[in-house]
Amino acid sequence: MKKAILVIVLCLFSVGIAHAGSTTLYTPVFELNLPDGSGPTLEACILNVSNSAREVTTVIAGERSSNPQTATFILEPGESRCVAATGGCTNGCSWHCEFVVEGSKSHYRASANIVQERITTVVIPAQ
Repeated sequence: MKKAILVIVLCLFSVGIAHAGSTTLYTPVFELNLPDGSGPTLEACILNVSNSAREVTTVIAGERSSNPQTATFILEPGESRCVAATGGCTNGCSWHCEFVVEGSKSHYRASANIVQERITTVVIPAQ
């Protein structure tokens, strides 16, 4: 019994350490229709401006979406990556993007980008 409790405590402690140095950046909530296949697309974009490779998790969440879209990856110094949302909302949906990052917010520049016909028309910065 004591071994089981010790194992559980150690597991919980190690999970806390793994996430202790993370910070989350958020975009404001915004309205956007994302029809399947046509119309604008939504991208969660992030740039690593630090001197080290860093782990990032992006989350694109819509008010009517039961499954937020997430992606986790390593960004090298100076590297950027965009993750596109899939469509499926045609009646005034609220969206926001989250960026769970390693280290300080100052190591990143992040935004939600609304793209129409391959041109970024709106950039919503994350803080």
